Amino acid sequence: MKRRILICDDDEDILAVCKTILEKNDFQVSTSLNCESIFNKMSVIKPDLILMDLWIPEMGGEKATLKLRANEETKHIPVILFSANQEVEQMVNKLNASDFIVKPFDIKKLVAIINKHLPLNVDKPTH
Repeated sequence: MKRRILICDDDEDILAVCKTILEKNDFQVSTSLNCESIFNKMSVIKPDLILMDLWIPEMGGEKATLKLRANEETKHIPVILFSANQEVEQMVNKLNASDFIVKPFDIKKLVAIINKHLPLNVDKPTH
């Protein structure tokens, strides 16, 4: 079974590039242009990992990550902050995120960080 990744970013070009890269690396990828819609999609997508941009209009990646961490159903999912924000590394601790990737990013580093948080044999908690 392919590992599932949800990418939340308001930049359609970033979503398209990341989706192409990750699908070539054998991931199943879902995308969202805003944070509000991911909460309704979670039960359908069942992501193994979420790439979250911090600078998204409306709710934004910061609030969305805090909401994911506060929810029993989603708090175990690795969230990798994905941003050009110079303070992204500090935001990892503040939001209890799993890791970060600075934009612009190196393709090999993107895949390596995702693989670091998603071993090939993903064991999901059973509820």
